[in-house]
Amino acid sequence: MESIDVMLIINFTLGFQMNSTKNHTKETSPKRILSIDGGGIRGCLTLGYLKRIEDIVREQRNKENAVLSEYFDLIGGTSTGALIAAQLALGFDVDTVRMNFEKLCPKVFSKPAHRNIAALPGTCL
Repeated sequence: MESIDVMLIINFTLGFQMNSTKNHTKETSPKRILSIDGGGIRGCLTLGYLKRIEDIVREQRNKENAVLSEYFDLIGGTSTGALIAAQLALGFDVDTVRMNFEKLCPKVFSKPAHRNIAALPGTCL
């Protein structure tokens, strides 16, 4: 499954959970799971989606510094997604994760892929 497919599923789930009108306690509420796929340098695109989700969480909770770990019950991922997920689970905001990812990319990913992704509008490099 491509990173974008996973993010669309997450975005749909987020919308469903945030707009739910059911009265749940913490013990009985549906659990919110954020699963982030790998994809190497395409993690930049994933971070763009995660930033938008973080903005939605902040708006819904009326909390300017809310982070995704406050909203999701479980955050995990594979490969690049695991690098992103670990930081989010520790309570970092998406902007900090993006900054860390930008520092890591030139050291880890090959030059041609790095340049191609950097040329896309809205990416983090």
